[in-house]
Amino acid sequence: MGKLETPLSEKVNKIVSSLIQSHLPRTPYVFPDEWGYLLREFEAVGEPGQGMRRYQMLVVARQDTEAAFMRDMGSAIKFKGLGFNILGGVKDMDTGKWTPCHTVAELLDLADTMRGENRLVTVEKDYLRWFNRAFWDKMERKQLERRHRSMSGPLVTVERR
Repeated sequence: MGKLETPLSEKVNKIVSSLIQSHLPRTPYVFPDEWGYLLREFEAVGEPGQGMRRYQMLVVARQDTEAAFMRDMGSAIKFKGLGFNILGGVKDMDTGKWTPCHTVAELLDLADTMRGENRLVTVEKDYLRWFNRAFWDKMERKQLERRHRSMSGPLVTVERR
């Protein structure tokens, strides 16, 4: 595993920067053997027309300071569940300083485990057809109710007079 790089556009950088701590300097790359303080996955609006996207933020120790690395992971629809945070360090309560305990590679492995082996949700065409049919059945039921007419189907029969 080589270094990770991020090609986020300027518009996405502005949106995502508002979601993370603004005082952290941004870095365009991280190495697997760097110490990491935090890995965070969250959903945010992408560029116009892209809808919700899933982003991954890593806070790493870089030259005695913290730096944030952002990565666009694709459409949020492809992921099961909500985002999560993984702490990669501990805070000394006396001094207030963080001590990293995990490397970037370890944090990424933990994130893959939390996300599950099959991170992509496959939506079958029959499932989509079922949703489409259920929607139009509901519309038909509402229309018949408004007109006070009877309706019947494989699961329900309603007789109105």
